[in-house]
Amino acid sequence: MLQKIKSEQIGREVFSERMRAHLKHGDKSTESQSWTSPVFLTVLVEEIGEVAKAINEYRVFTNQPHRLAHELRAELIQVAAMCEAWIVAIDDVFLEL
Repeated sequence: MLQKIKSEQIGREVFSERMRAHLKHGDKSTESQSWTSPVFLTVLVEEIGEVAKAINEYRVFTNQPHRLAHELRAELIQVAAMCEAWIVAIDDVFLEL
């Protein structure tokens, strides 16, 4: 049951991140793109790069596990938001749920 609660909370955070990004980027956000848009991949790769950067900075500069956990979690929520947005864009065209 606890896993389900955690998953639901993470799902809410991912959705909130999608909406935050959409408000920030407006018509240029992925929420406004076709599933075939290269924007999905470029933004996803950028977000994954932020995950790598957080890990590298921890390893090289900070060695502070709590700081890494906080930054890594935030970046992974952004990665998940990007993945979810892309999946939704595909489903909007091909699935009738």
